[in-house]
Amino acid sequence: MRQAPSNRPKPNYCEARQTKACTRPPADRLPLTNRPVLTPILGSVAILCLIFVLSARPPTNAITGPVVTGSFERNFLGSVVVFLPEEPRNRSWYSNWVMLLASERNTAAVPFVQVGLIREHPKLHYLCAFLAFQTPGQALVYRNLGNLAEGEHPIGIAGDSDKLRLLIDHRTVHTFDRRAFFYPEQRPYLQFATEVHSPNDRAAGYLRDIEVKNDRSAKAQHLKIAGVWQDRVGLTYDSGRYSARGLFNPSR
Repeated sequence: MRQAPSNRPKPNYCEARQTKACTRPPADRLPLTNRPVLTPILGSVAILCLIFVLSARPPTNAITGPVVTGSFERNFLGSVVVFLPEEPRNRSWYSNWVMLLASERNTAAVPFVQVGLIREHPKLHYLCAFLAFQTPGQALVYRNLGNLAEGEHPIGIAGDSDKLRLLIDHRTVHTFDRRAFFYPEQRPYLQFATEVHSPNDRAAGYLRDIEVKNDRSAKAQHLKIAGVWQDRVGLTYDSGRYSARGLFNPSR
């Protein structure tokens, strides 16, 4: 069970990594079905804007954001600058993040690695870094990496044929063995998203400078699409950034 922060000075995420992982219920994220609504092409990277909808029941969370498909089997980098301000009216956790995942239509345990910013305490809402992951057939694992300074923070996922690295403030916070998550024939994809857990809570902050680079692109591709909405929560692109807006309404 998560502990409320004490009154001692806030540590940074490198000083406050937790050694014991806590898990969220599998319904917190996937399984999901996806419906493409926009398919622009930038260089060799195909960018799909997907709306995510829970397949068999009302959504537990609102998760929405652009998805990037391409060649991520070898050297690649997906990065974004994230801002997650305090939203005092929210009753539960909310976050902005980037994820690398692969579709597994026949199982609820979709393999993924994820890194982002979160405000998880319903009253204090300290800004924290987090990572989460799920290997095939296993439960989701979530780790709070400790408090961060207020303001923008660059985050990202980098990898090659052997390793996957999660990045915060241009530093590696965790490294995974790629083979524990993805089979050689799988083609994982990136998602950059905002997420709200509790109904009637509000999406907050923005994502800017979304960049994707892989072996087939000479330079980083910048993502620019009009926006995407789901459960009345969405990201709208304006003036160089995706702003998170709307209230989570699972009934619509």
